[in-house]
Amino acid sequence: MPGSQPPSRFSLLAAAALALAAPASDAQADDRDSVLTAALAASAPRIDPNAAAEVLTWDVTVSYLFSDAEVWSIAHHRLVTRVFRDEGREPAGLFEFMHDDDVRIEGVSGRTVRADGSVVPLQSSEVRERDVLGEGRDRIRHSTVALPAVEAGAVTELRWTEMRRKTGWIHDEYPFQRSLPVHRTTVRVTPLNVTGVPGFRWRLLDSDAPTAWDRGTLVVTARDVPAFAVEPDAPPPEGVMPRLSVYYASLASGNVDELWGLVGKALTERDADDVRAPAVIASLARETVAGEADPARQALRLAHVARARVRNLESSSTTTQDEWRRAARQDTPEDCLKSGIGTGAQINSLLAALATGAGLESRIAYAPSSSDGPFDPRSGQFYGLVHPLAAIRIAGAWRLYDPGTPDLPVDMLSWRQESMPVFVPEATRSSFVTAPVAPSGRSCRIRVADLGLAEDGTLEGEVSIRHTGHFAAASRETAGESEESRTKWIAESLRDELPDGAISEVRVTGLAEPESAVVARFRLRVPSYAEASAQRLFLQPALQHGAPPRYPAAERHHPLWYRHAWSEVDTIRIRLPGGAVASALPAPTRIPFGPFGEYAAAVETSPGRIEFRRLFRLERTRFERDAYPAIRQAFVRAAEFDRSTVEIQRVGSSP
Repeated sequence: MPGSQPPSRFSLLAAAALALAAPASDAQADDRDSVLTAALAASAPRIDPNAAAEVLTWDVTVSYLFSDAEVWSIAHHRLVTRVFRDEGREPAGLFEFMHDDDVRIEGVSGRTVRADGSVVPLQSSEVRERDVLGEGRDRIRHSTVALPAVEAGAVTELRWTEMRRKTGWIHDEYPFQRSLPVHRTTVRVTPLNVTGVPGFRWRLLDSDAPTAWDRGTLVVTARDVPAFAVEPDAPPPEGVMPRLSVYYASLASGNVDELWGLVGKALTERDADDVRAPAVIASLARETVAGEADPARQALRLAHVARARVRNLESSSTTTQDEWRRAARQDTPEDCLKSGIGTGAQINSLLAALATGAGLESRIAYAPSSSDGPFDPRSGQFYGLVHPLAAIRIAGAWRLYDPGTPDLPVDMLSWRQESMPVFVPEATRSSFVTAPVAPSGRSCRIRVADLGLAEDGTLEGEVSIRHTGHFAAASRETAGESEESRTKWIAESLRDELPDGAISEVRVTGLAEPESAVVARFRLRVPSYAEASAQRLFLQPALQHGAPPRYPAAERHHPLWYRHAWSEVDTIRIRLPGGAVASALPAPTRIPFGPFGEYAAAVETSPGRIEFRRLFRLERTRFERDAYPAIRQAFVRAAEFDRSTVEIQRVGSSP
């Protein structure tokens, strides 16, 4: 046909994947109809009497495609949900999929069966996609599906196919749990059987669901799964939900020590060129460490050079497709150094090679990401080692460096790697080391405010917020480049504490310098911040006016996971209306968090003004559930002081 284009390689793959979902047999169609009939007949929730909706069945059928030396996992999903009350309309009818370039969502279809039996099919216009900026500046595809006519008494059915391209380890996890209670989740996996692909392995995580084999297909069925409990400061759901993990590994037995030995040997052989120091790298390394005898300071110098000599394509908004292709063709750190461009992983490999050139022992180490949840080496989850680091042996111990992660000082690791077990491969004796947590003093939020209080309770003046460490890195990821985006960033950061606050005259510095603090200065105005009466004003000087409680629930389902250690330091000076006098000041307080942190605050007064000072620091980032009552109580006490009210007597009024 004139003007027509040949189908893309991916469209052919997608067509092949969807073809794997053969038309339903009469028996399968009868089963689906019986599920819908049973769902309509259910008059009340079965698992949780307070549930507004429950999933009747969630079927996942997994197979694989092997094309042009690439492996794709293909998962066909079918989800049937019964809505009991209006509050269940959204979780039963609105679905979101977040995925990167290695994942595709295809073949979305669905319908809503009303209580009277009438059927309303999903229209293509109710399936929307857009690109959003994810953590670390990665572009993420956001797909939303809105099923029609969802109402109390209805049953919804949604089907979709998820295609995942395997760029490293062949591994997937399939959860049994959702935000609603699930009567039955069934996962069927037909293993890949291709010459050269290691053997199929699987394990259940946080689940004892029964398993069986049916004509070469693994079948796992979990029943009566409660809804996932969403809690603040919890591990990612994907890492704590009951789930099936499938992967491929060449093992003579299920011995975990054998597994790590094989992985360590394979990675050592694969990465041998990445830690070698050819002449050009050795010369640069010797030049860099000249005059410095301390190995730790040598390593820092080398890390700075690795970052400075190579432009990180992952942190640049001007990276071209040609540069990505050139980086993909770079086989060694020498290639990366000569080209002056590279990925974060290539920059870390360059550091390892520089360390070798300086006479230091180095390796490419591999870290899991806390974004994926807990990582236990005893489970053998080698496929979770997703982030390469440079490991340099100093004073007999491995130290970890990550100059390839932008936005942080070179001697800090991303919060995604801090406190996680990191695998350091060696040919004969590999090991795990725990990534250190940067102390709270490295990640500070320092807030200084000079404000004036008007007679009507309006608060107005200048504010500066200084971010360092992980706080600064987060600022660099989210602040944006325009004045509008930076104003929005600051406004959103203040929304919970000061919902009525308005900001203007925004100035932000330090965004382009990862070794520097990010400082935001702006003018703040909060109308009627202080409650006014005829003779008095009642003021909360901590500027935490609308902050909700951090831990409202008395009970806890999951461990406590904080992204990183932190310190918050506030100095808030407020000028009082002419002649006004502050009284009823709260007594200074100090609340210890055991040996792991503290909260300390005080309010002082001087003629014509009050000053609020506050320190809140936390050194530890992981706590088990049994620590929750004490931590919650400490946060409650801290919040009570943050909401302390100072009574201000107007001029001429009687005490």
